[in-house]
Amino acid sequence: MLGWETMTGGNPFRSFPTRRKEAPNRVLRQTLLTRRPRFFDAQLVFLWLTLMVVSSWAAWSDPTLIEWGSAIGPNIVNGGELWRLVTAQFLHSDLGHLLSNGYMILILGFFVHSYFGWLVFPVAALIGGALVNLFTIMAYPPEARLLGASGVVYWLAGFWLVLFLLIERQRSWPQRLLRVAGVGLLILFPSEFQPKVSYLAHAWGFFLGVVFGSIYFVSRFKW
Repeated sequence: MLGWETMTGGNPFRSFPTRRKEAPNRVLRQTLLTRRPRFFDAQLVFLWLTLMVVSSWAAWSDPTLIEWGSAIGPNIVNGGELWRLVTAQFLHSDLGHLLSNGYMILILGFFVHSYFGWLVFPVAALIGGALVNLFTIMAYPPEARLLGASGVVYWLAGFWLVLFLLIERQRSWPQRLLRVAGVGLLILFPSEFQPKVSYLAHAWGFFLGVVFGSIYFVSRFKW
């Protein structure tokens, strides 16, 4: 773009065009997700998994612990037993239930904690899991019992995927959307439907993970 300046001295009416300085091209070389994770940050993930194993194992030996720690609507809403929203995240009905959630917590928890820190995992994840349990159990009949970490798993997935979509600007929007959709279908969509699985908890977990991730992005992004 051309601008015009007036020369000093000589003919005051003489003018000449000058070219304004253009801003240098900005190249995105690194984002929050391009650096390598810190492998020594896995301790809190293993602590979470240890609590899952110990709590579930104890509950298998003493079934009254399931009744004590699972999320039960009337006990939470009417009885004020809010701690059930947390304890239910670490209790699992059987070994298969524990393993299916455990390995996903190991993978997603490690990456989320390594890249975003302990305030996201385990702190925000624990709060997100409690909200998932609350919203889910309120939609179920009074006799329903809710337990397991699947809500946290889907919360972590929603958090990670939405931040990948927003942060990884080295790729185009279509490329990011395709990757998010592919990974989401691969790891989150069930291969078969089981009547005892709370798919409502999965939906709430993913939704709240996306909400938390979006808030995190807005609060940390430098405009």
